[in-house]
Amino acid sequence: MLPEAGAATVERRYAGGEVIFDEGDPDNALYVLTEGVVKLSRSYPDGKEATLMLLGPWEAFGELSFGRRAYQYARAEAVTACRLRKVPRVFVERAVRTNPEVALKVVDLLRLELVRHREMARCLRPHKAEAKLANLLPILVRRFGGEEEGRLVIRLRLTQEELARMISSTRESVTHAMADLRRRGVLAVTDGRMIILDPAGLASVAGE
Repeated sequence: MLPEAGAATVERRYAGGEVIFDEGDPDNALYVLTEGVVKLSRSYPDGKEATLMLLGPWEAFGELSFGRRAYQYARAEAVTACRLRKVPRVFVERAVRTNPEVALKVVDLLRLELVRHREMARCLRPHKAEAKLANLLPILVRRFGGEEEGRLVIRLRLTQEELARMISSTRESVTHAMADLRRRGVLAVTDGRMIILDPAGLASVAGE
């Protein structure tokens, strides 16, 4: 819709591990991911890093502000090889003014971003790492997986360190949490992919 409304977009490609922009960078644009996975993260004075979000195809990100200068609130890094389109604010503003339907879509994108952050924030509420992880796994299934042979599979391969950064925990705690979920018979790991064997059992752990 943006190109049709006269908004110039720039296609860019990134290799896995390449930084798209850093936290605090001056920028004011809408980024639309068309292929691959992008990680949004923030760093803290003690040197730790927290993963705020993992984004998949056709999700939007970036600091978009109308009427003032904007700075990126997080670091964006390509987890896998990525392709995206960048739309500077001036072109988004022009498209919004000339096409009410574009304006509604932009509002919807911003609403979805808020929903994603609230969803991730719910993973941090429980005290135990097992419950945090049990809240996170269904989100990863919806965003990066699906049903295969009657089982829920997360196709994106993530290390325990990466999972720990997503739930503000330690790698050791995640190791113990995954062992506990396997012991309960609700989780399996095959070829680096996590498989939810018992969704109801996982939901029970999430509520603990």
